[in-house]
Amino acid sequence: MDKDEIRSSALKKRKALSSEKQEEKSEKIISRLEALDVFKQAEVVLIYYSHHGEVRTQELMARWIGRKQFLLPRLTEGDTFLVQPVSSLETLEENRFGIPEPAVSEVEAPRPDLIVVPGVAFDRDGNRIGMGSGYYDRFLEDKKDVPKVALAYSEQVLDEVPKEPYDEPVDYIITEDEVIRC
Repeated sequence: MDKDEIRSSALKKRKALSSEKQEEKSEKIISRLEALDVFKQAEVVLIYYSHHGEVRTQELMARWIGRKQFLLPRLTEGDTFLVQPVSSLETLEENRFGIPEPAVSEVEAPRPDLIVVPGVAFDRDGNRIGMGSGYYDRFLEDKKDVPKVALAYSEQVLDEVPKEPYDEPVDYIITEDEVIRC
């Protein structure tokens, strides 16, 4: 299967999970993330704001804001994003895709110590398929030294996903059942 077929199949599987099942699995996944040394040691965490059935990140941010600095992506006019600090989830505004993001800050965002990466499908080598826009691959290109963690339901982890030269892998994949060190 090519990336588009895998993406379509994985999105269908994710959408088939009930809201209750997503919440139950998300709680287990977030607990595993919080137990990881790379999370415990990180002071600045770039994370995504979950939507459309992704592993839920909002409760994690709400619980840790004030103890860790969170950054969220803010889309630009082109095909990239800026990272912006988050001081409160209540101040976020929806972007053109309906995803909450922070306002543009005059303060330059610090470099993250940990990057929590979204995705649609993953394999055990850390390869990922996102939504197809390449935002994260471009952003991660010069951050090879920063640990990258993907949060995924077990249904999203496959034996293999196609990898292109520009694709940036993750270091860990956390599901409700396991932590995969890639």
